[in-house]
Amino acid sequence: MSWGARLLIVAAGIGCAAAGWRLLPPESGLADRLRAAVKRSVQALFLAAVPFLVYALAVASAGDEAGALGFLRPLVDSAVRSGEAVFSYLTSPSAQIAIIAGGAAILALILFFCRRAATAFSWIAITTALFSSSFLARKEFGAFWIIVGAAGAAAVAATILQPKSEGRELSRRRTGIILALVLLFAALINYYRLDLDPRPFLDYEGTTGLSGIEVMEGNRDYIGILWSFIDRPIMNTYSVPFFAIPLAFLFRLFGVSVITLRGLAAFFGALTTVFAYALVSERRGRAGGVIAAAILALCPWHIIFSRVGLSLVLSTIHVIAVGWLLLRAFRTRSLACYALAGIGIGSYWLFYIVGKMIIPVAGLLIIHRAVLQKGFLRRHWPGILVLAATVVIIAQLSGLGVWSWLVGVGRQGPNMIWQRRGPDWEVTQQPELKWAFSYLAVNLQRTFRYLFIASHSEFLFPSRLALFHPLVIAFALAGAAVAVWKWKEDLNFFSLLLVFFGLLPQVLLAPFLDKAAPRHLMLLIIPFTVFAARPFTILFDSASAGLSRFCRPAAGFITAAFIAIFTLATYYITFATPRRPHKVVESRRDRAEFIRDNLDQRYFYIVIGPGPLYLHNRIIDFITYPLVGGLHYHLEWDFPMRGTPGRAHETGYAYVHPRDLEIALAKVREKAPGTTGFVFKDGSLVERFEEAFGPGAIVKKREDLKPWPYYICLP
Repeated sequence: MSWGARLLIVAAGIGCAAAGWRLLPPESGLADRLRAAVKRSVQALFLAAVPFLVYALAVASAGDEAGALGFLRPLVDSAVRSGEAVFSYLTSPSAQIAIIAGGAAILALILFFCRRAATAFSWIAITTALFSSSFLARKEFGAFWIIVGAAGAAAVAATILQPKSEGRELSRRRTGIILALVLLFAALINYYRLDLDPRPFLDYEGTTGLSGIEVMEGNRDYIGILWSFIDRPIMNTYSVPFFAIPLAFLFRLFGVSVITLRGLAAFFGALTTVFAYALVSERRGRAGGVIAAAILALCPWHIIFSRVGLSLVLSTIHVIAVGWLLLRAFRTRSLACYALAGIGIGSYWLFYIVGKMIIPVAGLLIIHRAVLQKGFLRRHWPGILVLAATVVIIAQLSGLGVWSWLVGVGRQGPNMIWQRRGPDWEVTQQPELKWAFSYLAVNLQRTFRYLFIASHSEFLFPSRLALFHPLVIAFALAGAAVAVWKWKEDLNFFSLLLVFFGLLPQVLLAPFLDKAAPRHLMLLIIPFTVFAARPFTILFDSASAGLSRFCRPAAGFITAAFIAIFTLATYYITFATPRRPHKVVESRRDRAEFIRDNLDQRYFYIVIGPGPLYLHNRIIDFITYPLVGGLHYHLEWDFPMRGTPGRAHETGYAYVHPRDLEIALAKVREKAPGTTGFVFKDGSLVERFEEAFGPGAIVKKREDLKPWPYYICLP
């Protein structure tokens, strides 16, 4: 590592330490501030240790038939069965009478003991939202939207009638305990059988794993040129340093494997719940924060992102962190918060295509405060200046320049809807506004279906259910009604901005074989969590201001019942709902494991038909590491991306198209390694091989030698 890189790391460390010091509240003296810093550091390390310990346990228990954390299987199976029963009952017509009767009984108790209109209306909103679930399951959307509208109106009424006096806030100790339990649950559901479920191994997961291997072997400098880890010909994609560098450390610690790769994403996914707590608690107190953290931990959409080895999971943390820093800066006028927010905004290009949405969101949020809060610019101009300067500096360090940075990185121009035409979405050089409006209507319709009715065939979300938790959709919509009513509050406005700009990548991009929705809509997970937590937060705030001795255990029982219902349903949705098979993706993992298990100093030619072979290369290179060297280039007939042509005999395998089979046979005769093999699945090629090597040279595979029906091993 160069001295410049080392100095940059030291400067970054000093800057982070200074920022952390500024984030601390002013105390009476130096000793008190140091004591507070140590205490908060210990608390943060304790919370981070919860998912990490589960990570280590998952890696240690992976590899056998039961999979990671397989000893929990009887308990999880029981939870899944119970969750299926709960889910089926709550989404059935017979549940309507029980929900109405139970809700009315509790409402009567609230009116008798609490005598608070806000508490009553918030409970009506929650009961009505739960009541709407059965109509959604039966696809009676007219009744569903009418009832959801009633729930939203009740939530707005509860907000209006909520007493201004603050309710009973959670203590720091209780908050820490609850957050630890939320983290533990999130970690368990993220890591359970993570090496086996989902069974396929996405090609992008292979690339992410290769980036970690590069850093581990010292072949990639992620410090020198910030742009280098994106603009590089490694199989048509990239992995951000915030993921690749810790991944390299974990590879050294736990070894290179699928569970280690996916485990890092699961760790970040569980840790996102703490970031959600920080964002919401900044405006709604510790109670609102823990409610939001719990709802995020129960969100199957977020769980799915946390169970695949992709750096996409960092996009959610990135946006939440920037939003929290801005809200905190608005409250404290901290220059450190503004500077850290500027670093997050300036490095948006590290966080997938949805990362660039933080630019208009942050800009409009500042304008929102400047317009509605008198004297905002006069008090905050130093912080806004620091924010702007930091963004410009990061843009320059990216190597793009400010203008190119502002326009955006990536090469998505041909994929915009105005660059397509015709019923088959053909690429055109000239903008086609006539077709663009038609495509926009189609994308909006599909997006609505993905979010609220049923998802589509996508490896990242194999369940056939809607992207949102079916039992929580109505709560989120009721909370959205409150956010619209209270749009002047900065947290609500931030959430509404994320809804609007979070929809843009999905509705403005041409669909990639109808598979882009979960990734392009992932920013909606954040406002979904904030909105869904709102009715419960209103209920807690309004009820806790004057709870009687009778109401406290009742409120605890109700809370525990809701947590149990949603938790069991989440296990069922995550592990047991009907799944679509993904044979193509599964076959890529099968090929990689075949080579890993059967290579044994043998060189394989893989005879395969047309297709982008880089998809297979990434997976094989990762799963067979270190047996096979990395293919950080493209074959001559591969997908037309940058890179040098393949070099056949420098790795343990190569792809051969049937049309190039004669060339491969000639290479075998000239300079093949000591042992060579061919694997193929086209039965018509058997005759060609027998002509070259004699009758009986081809062996039909045994059932355990998938995925190719035929193979030949030359002496």
